[in-house]
Amino acid sequence: MSGMRSTEVGTEEAARRSPLRLIRFILGALVVIALIAVLGVWLYIKGTPQYSLYLAGQSLENRDYAEFTKYVDIDAVVDTAVDQAVAKTKKQQDDRTAIPADDDFDRLGRRFTDGFTKTLEPALTAEIKREVRQQVESGTFLQRIHSDSVIDTYGKIRSIDRKGDTAYVTVVDDSGYDFTIKLRRDRDHWRIYELPFETRVAE
Repeated sequence: MSGMRSTEVGTEEAARRSPLRLIRFILGALVVIALIAVLGVWLYIKGTPQYSLYLAGQSLENRDYAEFTKYVDIDAVVDTAVDQAVAKTKKQQDDRTAIPADDDFDRLGRRFTDGFTKTLEPALTAEIKREVRQQVESGTFLQRIHSDSVIDTYGKIRSIDRKGDTAYVTVVDDSGYDFTIKLRRDRDHWRIYELPFETRVAE
């Protein structure tokens, strides 16, 4: 009899524990699913151009030049900027001064000036790179977008046009102007390779 009673008690306890185990199992599964979902979202965010822009901004806040160059290709940005500035200046000069068809002397002078400008470009490029580093490390680099969080950075993105490993991100800066930043994928993150000279008022 006592054996039967202990069996009955054991069966009742197992019956009571069964729903508890089921509830614990369900809760555990939900926690695991939630963690996987959060991890998936985080991995997605880390791989976006927006997140790289946020980290570039953070590196400026921290005056960390090494971290800054991880998200900004200084060589590409400065080289492109100098090339564009020289080309723009040359075009403005050409537009202002039309060379007569028979003016060989003026054409010779223009070729000399072009050659001289090309000679100066490497020194100009190196000086700009030194200045950028100095400004980043001193905290005087002009940062046009201040973001306290990744969400804040996302909120300042007007549009993103991704074409393979290249992204064109149009951003609204703190003054209400918008401009497009060009980025390239670099392994697990994105890197700025071109910044614009001019901005336009956001519509």
